[in-house]
Amino acid sequence: MRRAPMALLLVVVLFGCAERKMTVTSDPPGALVFVDGVEKGITPVTFPFNFYGGRRFVLKRDGYQTLEEIRTIQPPLHMRFPLDTITDLTPIPGRDHKHLHFELKKLEDVDKEALLKRAEAFRERTWSEADLRLKKLGKKPPHPPRP
Repeated sequence: MRRAPMALLLVVVLFGCAERKMTVTSDPPGALVFVDGVEKGITPVTFPFNFYGGRRFVLKRDGYQTLEEIRTIQPPLHMRFPLDTITDLTPIPGRDHKHLHFELKKLEDVDKEALLKRAEAFRERTWSEADLRLKKLGKKPPHPPRP
């Protein structure tokens, strides 16, 4: 008679597990992946995860725009309430492998002349009146402009 409760306890302890993995790929490959602020590796990368719901993905690669996106990770049917209770008590572990793909956009070339003109206009807006008087006289200000 004591064997039935012990057998039930053994089933619960040994078989109540779920294996969750996520694979992140990108085009082009070789992007550094952060999930919820935690570095996970370089694409393609596979790692375990524990929670479903909205996750914040950030992908970075030289020569490409940094991609920041929130994606909702949905649990499979057998890992939703109330079926998850039954699944946790079976001897077959639940498995869930999510595949996510991201497209990175190439950085645009910068027009250096336009950038220098914008920088000069900003500098003039931040100089003090005294600095502007010195500039009109053809002299450089003795200190860098104020922020």
